[in-house]
Amino acid sequence: MICILSIAGYETNLRSSLYRLEESMTIGRAEFGFIMLLLLFLACPGVAAGNYAYLDQFGSAGPGQMDHPWGVASFGTDVFVVNEYLHKTQIFGNFGGTYDGYFGNFGSAAGELRYPRGVAVDASRYVYVADAQNHRIQKFTSDGAYVTGWGSYGSGASQLNEPSGVAIDSMGRVYVADAQNHRVQVFTGDGSHIRSITGNFNNPQGVALSNSYLYVSEYGNNQVRIFGNYGSTVIGNFGSFGSGDGEFFRPHGIAVDSAGYVYVADTNNHRVQKFTSGGVFVEAFGSYGTGDGEFDAPRAIAIRDTSSGQLVYVSDWNNNRVQVWKKDIHHAGGGGGRTSMPVAQSIGTATLLTNNLGQVLQEIQLDSVSRKARLTIDVGVYALDRDGRRLAEITMNDLPAAGLPHVPQAGTFRFAGYAVKCSPEGATFAPPAELTFTFTDAEWNLLMTQAYQTPGYLVMKWYDRESGAWVNLPTVVNTRDRTVSAEVAHFTEFALFSDTAVSSTVTPAPEPVITPVVTPVATPVPTPITTPEVPVSPEEPTDGFPWTYVIIGVIIILIAGGAYYYSSTKRS
Repeated sequence: MICILSIAGYETNLRSSLYRLEESMTIGRAEFGFIMLLLLFLACPGVAAGNYAYLDQFGSAGPGQMDHPWGVASFGTDVFVVNEYLHKTQIFGNFGGTYDGYFGNFGSAAGELRYPRGVAVDASRYVYVADAQNHRIQKFTSDGAYVTGWGSYGSGASQLNEPSGVAIDSMGRVYVADAQNHRVQVFTGDGSHIRSITGNFNNPQGVALSNSYLYVSEYGNNQVRIFGNYGSTVIGNFGSFGSGDGEFFRPHGIAVDSAGYVYVADTNNHRVQKFTSGGVFVEAFGSYGTGDGEFDAPRAIAIRDTSSGQLVYVSDWNNNRVQVWKKDIHHAGGGGGRTSMPVAQSIGTATLLTNNLGQVLQEIQLDSVSRKARLTIDVGVYALDRDGRRLAEITMNDLPAAGLPHVPQAGTFRFAGYAVKCSPEGATFAPPAELTFTFTDAEWNLLMTQAYQTPGYLVMKWYDRESGAWVNLPTVVNTRDRTVSAEVAHFTEFALFSDTAVSSTVTPAPEPVITPVVTPVATPVPTPITTPEVPVSPEEPTDGFPWTYVIIGVIIILIAGGAYYYSSTKRS
């Protein structure tokens, strides 16, 4: 029985087929109702794998037939698929449900391709193709008209050697996995060279961006590298050779979803693995084979959120098709139909998602590199630069005492050792953002010494450049959580001081709980594990599909149906 789901252009025809079946069968409506209920439950189970289920595939036959598809990209309802052995890029509409044509043919002239690999689409719908054996990048309109191209064979700046993955950042810059040159190159959208990112790469194949974080999958090292500040800062890596959870065997493509989760095409393990933005394994789906939900050397991944759920497109290279997997997206309550967006968490630099008025559409939590300070900007805040234009990017850097603007040597206040500079200078927030410093027990004890054991003396101040003075901010000191917070209406330098002339709001520590005296039992103390600072994803929901209750329900239905059939037979 074929079930065509009502998502992304697929229409449900199962119900009408069942009613036609009823008309042709000599059974009563009660018996038919039982059969219909059971079939509706069993007809569309999909190939389940964790939180994902196989939905469909296209390209193996008929219009749009593929030959070793490599790159895949999604924009709106369109899906672009690069066919390595056909030397062309195919266009599918309706989320992959219809074939709309192709562009490119074998050759080396402008607009022609030789064993192309990666593909990406920018915000203006221009399509960038990694023309691997021509050692160049070509740019097309979404209809396939040639726009420009750049690159030639070699290892110099702007030269390429079998480019593979392509990705576009929020400012339109093009990142290219320059595979055989073992580096990532960055270009403008018109091909001007910006910089090369190096660092002991071994055949990088995939590139993906999330806010200012760059992820690079390495075929030769069986790992994923993480960079901050658009590739300028090395953060860490994850993965190693193997077939276990979080291990790779010749990974290729990589993608990041709207929540910051990272998906890797684990090619020779014939599966897709999902990780948090910091590289913690979440789940995997797929296995070796030719059936639905099975892969043979998957190459690339694209992700698209729809009103009905999240679609994950995977180019199934040796099976000559693209497979579509689905995960439901949870919606916020209240009847408004608004999607509940996760908090965007960043370190050092953050990209703001705003509307045309500068109103923030997704909550931002920006940590300083030391993780001492956190800036929180809520949904609905108007974030504008000093000229009244909407903000696109913000930064927060730790500020040492030597970099602090002038602090008077005499007076009631002294620097408590913690400061940050928020940029761009003069940016405004209405209502204000919140800046919070968080401390360890040892750091808090030292602060209390500086504040003469009076938490209310701790105060956050901002630096007024016009007057050359430090100005108090209304400050809240939480002695239980060991935090100091203040509202921030504009960007400048902010610092924590001990000031005997102020009395900040203090949340008192809870009363100590008296517990009975017991003989202590020695327990082993775990050795702390130091990990590199990495971006943090929101936690993956742990509520899986309630299969236990479904199975129990089916058993009850079967028993009831059997009893009904038996009683009906006896009466007749």
